[in-house]
Amino acid sequence: MMLVTVAHGTRHPTGNDVARAITAAAGASLGWTALTSYVELSSPLFADVVAELAEPAVVVPLLLSTGYHLSVDLPRAVEGATAPVSLGPSLGPDPQLAVAQAERLREAGAIPGQRVVMVAAGSQDPAAMPDLDAARALLAAEWGGEAALAT
Repeated sequence: MMLVTVAHGTRHPTGNDVARAITAAAGASLGWTALTSYVELSSPLFADVVAELAEPAVVVPLLLSTGYHLSVDLPRAVEGATAPVSLGPSLGPDPQLAVAQAERLREAGAIPGQRVVMVAAGSQDPAAMPDLDAARALLAAEWGGEAALAT
């Protein structure tokens, strides 16, 4: 079994480095071969990876909510897979992500309980808004104060 992660991809190398580090750590923990892929902007592209699979794979999207990539792009690419693929859901919303967000806010000097704004990329997929609202609510609860949402 192989682990394939799929991140959005960025032109900023440090963002792609984070995706590769997460993938390497997960693969080592599982004892599986692991490969990082991207929806766009970076290589290897997810569609190319699944089109060349030589063994079954579990795909973990490194995406924080439902959106067009998760509901359309990734399933479409999986249709072209050369081996069985199990496509997982987005990472969030999740209480553990809210804990990490609150920790980062404290590290940045924010005062627990003060109003914060959670910024998300937004999506044309109507299923994205309930996820973003849930993530905002989780952050507000963890932070102990108002969390607004901006897309």
